[in-house]
Amino acid sequence: MFELLARHPDAVLLSGGTDLMVSSNQRHVRYPTLLSLAAVSELQRVEWRAAEFVIGAGVPLSQLERELHGERGAELPLLAQLLPLFSSRLIRNRATLGGNLGTASPIGDGAPVLLALGAELTLASAGGRRRVPVRRVSLPGDGHGAHPRPCGRTAR
Repeated sequence: MFELLARHPDAVLLSGGTDLMVSSNQRHVRYPTLLSLAAVSELQRVEWRAAEFVIGAGVPLSQLERELHGERGAELPLLAQLLPLFSSRLIRNRATLGGNLGTASPIGDGAPVLLALGAELTLASAGGRRRVPVRRVSLPGDGHGAHPRPCGRTAR
């Protein structure tokens, strides 16, 4: 994926595409190069570990909702309560937490919950990986295609 991004630096990454389709359909924005993240398996996984719940950035919200159904939802009640309220079922079938954070959507319902849970993001690039608390990530831009960037300040 990083090799493709290096060859196409202006490419737009596509996972759920809910914000991208709004821009395309309502604002008539055209994207010369789209790179689908659908085949990046680590972005599609959900793992319950002893001390953490790992959610791939490309996991559809409806899949996450199913994971948190029943007893598992009691472990993360705030997240379990958010998901049924998150837009419509059709949107939840495509939308992802990764996209919700990564596009800096003004209707980004995921960020406050992840902040409250003390969540961390694993950010990856061609240069490596690092974990960053959600509170240390700024989401600049107009809410249409901005990418998360670590910032030097800590929310108090």
